[in-house]
Amino acid sequence: MSTKQRSSGLDIIRTLAVLFVMTTHAIAYLGPMEVGVHSLKWTVYLFIRFTAISSVPLFILLTGYLNRKKQLTRGYFRGILPVIISYIVIAALSVLYTNHIGQTNSDLFWGIRSVFDFSAHGYAWYVEMYIGLFLLIPFLNILFQALGTFRKRMVLCIILCFMTNLPAAVESFRISGASLDIIPEYWEAMYPLSYYFIGSMIGEYQPKIKKAVSIPLAATAILIPVGLCWLYSSPEVGYAWYMMNGFSCITTGAMAATIFLVFYDVDLPKPLAFIFREFSVCSFEMYLFSYIADLWLYSRTRYFMPAMVLTVFALSYVMARILRLAVSPLYKLIKGDRKKAQTEIHTEKSN
Repeated sequence: MSTKQRSSGLDIIRTLAVLFVMTTHAIAYLGPMEVGVHSLKWTVYLFIRFTAISSVPLFILLTGYLNRKKQLTRGYFRGILPVIISYIVIAALSVLYTNHIGQTNSDLFWGIRSVFDFSAHGYAWYVEMYIGLFLLIPFLNILFQALGTFRKRMVLCIILCFMTNLPAAVESFRISGASLDIIPEYWEAMYPLSYYFIGSMIGEYQPKIKKAVSIPLAATAILIPVGLCWLYSSPEVGYAWYMMNGFSCITTGAMAATIFLVFYDVDLPKPLAFIFREFSVCSFEMYLFSYIADLWLYSRTRYFMPAMVLTVFALSYVMARILRLAVSPLYKLIKGDRKKAQTEIHTEKSN
């Protein structure tokens, strides 16, 4: 696909999402939130952290935006094969590396099993989630299309957000040390459905919001959880990690949605568009390779956190690009099979 045929805005969002993932991991490795509570440096990192946890919601919003038209065909499920192939290769490399550095000491059977039970790779939980979401997408789209009107689709999104995103926000507030568990949290783990349908809504209706409005909205969505966490933290009790925390929290979803609206319709000049396209195409593999890059870098050195994040980003991109070059013939074969299957489906319908 050429640069002209791609959306520069979506490539920007995907690149930001990868950077945000690496930033959240850097904060976890370096622990800047545990010291200097309420200092200027701590407050800056607090803002960075709350911006960065929008990473996973951004990825899922993109999935909804781009896949809302996918249908249940014989060729559809082949689309998961590149994801599985990339995961297996990178997970196997992770096993070899963790064995090399002595973090694990596994035999061949354990190594193979760990790849397939997703324990070989420290960030593989996202792959588990994405495979399940991918399998549901055609059926989610049937529901979305059957609702028909903006109002009905919006009601679905509101109900899902109430069920999956509101509990984490309410639980953040505490009385006498106990959280307010007054909204059932049973459905909280299904937050990817909320983000998928919100992404579908944006893709379907293409809301045009002026940057003079969308940028302040995004900043406000970030500042609300930052301000609450700052108020609930103190030098005596430390960082209030529970305040508006996690991918499922409604404030995180609001941040992701507003960031998405800022960038999704942005057009870039060709040189910049090409750069973001490069990162975007490799984003999934970069995410997975960042696990190996993190293990290698953070076990050896400590320096300015943004520079460390960019180092991991660069290392992950190089490894991802090499892998994609190596397996590109296989990906093209799979893509060709999908096109052939889709052609057969259209031929059968026309007959």
